[in-house]
Amino acid sequence: MLNAAGNSADTLDMPDGIASDSSRIDPDSDFVDPRREHRLHRWVVRADSGSRVVVRAESNDFDAVLYAVHGDSVLYSDDEGPGSDSFLDFEMPSTQVDVFPGSYQPDVQGWYWLHVDRPDSLLLNAAGNSADTLDLLDGVGSDSSRIDPDSGFVEPIRGHRLRRWVVRADPGSRVVVRVRAESNDFDAVLYAVHGDSVLYSDDEGPGSNSFLEFEMPDSGRVDVFPGSFGPDAHGWYWLHVGRADSLLLNAAADSADPSPVFR
Repeated sequence: MLNAAGNSADTLDMPDGIASDSSRIDPDSDFVDPRREHRLHRWVVRADSGSRVVVRAESNDFDAVLYAVHGDSVLYSDDEGPGSDSFLDFEMPSTQVDVFPGSYQPDVQGWYWLHVDRPDSLLLNAAGNSADTLDLLDGVGSDSSRIDPDSGFVEPIRGHRLRRWVVRADPGSRVVVRVRAESNDFDAVLYAVHGDSVLYSDDEGPGSNSFLEFEMPDSGRVDVFPGSFGPDAHGWYWLHVGRADSLLLNAAADSADPSPVFR
């Protein structure tokens, strides 16, 4: 495997904490790992030494595998991502690491994507998705929508299918809010994202519903992602947002930990 360092390499830099690119695997190109017989392509990932990165290899054409190599250390992943995709989570030992995505079998061909993220930026890929808006009018707001296998996006690490909302409050109010995702059709999960901070909830609400409590940042705006635990689930859900002092928010929050603060 380490002999592969002599192969030509593409480069993936992380200027903003997120980097992605695509390429092809073909039987007459790249090289075959002699131990597991995977066909691989070499990349050099560059990021700050000591930073944590998550590397994902995804393909609709083949079962994607993934290696990361630095010195004598080799990390390997097969099917740890959603479906037959793969991912690795590690701390950069220096400013660059050799990464080898490829196909499980040596004679397959097709396209793949290579994604490199900071762990706290995984959901920020979704910021380009269109969003519904929920304003805190009179301290509380609610709305409903659907999750379908052909809508929203799939979070790459846990494999949840999510939909983006923007929750808005008065800028500078620093109000503490409670957000609940509820569904009778699927196990509801919930994320809240602001800058580099990501909060996550699964089953903290009643039953299989989810709940988060946090202090709004000075901007008065937070991205919220409700969705289904499984990527293929579908059905209706409700999203409820309210001030923590609103009695309209149920008592599931009474035992909550102190509210995280978004900076």
